[in-house]
Amino acid sequence: MTEIAITNATELQNMKDAPTDNFYLDNDIDCSETKDWNGGAGFEPIGFLSSFLGTLDGRGHKISNLFINRPEDAFVGLFGMLDDQASVQE
Repeated sequence: MTEIAITNATELQNMKDAPTDNFYLDNDIDCSETKDWNGGAGFEPIGFLSSFLGTLDGRGHKISNLFINRPEDAFVGLFGMLDDQASVQE
């Protein structure tokens, strides 16, 4: 199984474009820059329009300062929707 390394906030956001792939955090990620993204709405949750089906292995790393300001949306967080097949580990 091929895994894709995530090393920064942009790569973390780009996970939404590959909802069936397998990812891992290669280091701690400071997402402070997300405050200025999407006209102030911040990070777009992964699996926002359809469920995330892949995997994310944190490998003990941390994601900090993730900014999301989407009060009108029901599915808000790092992940909006996770499929039963998805796997997220610390």
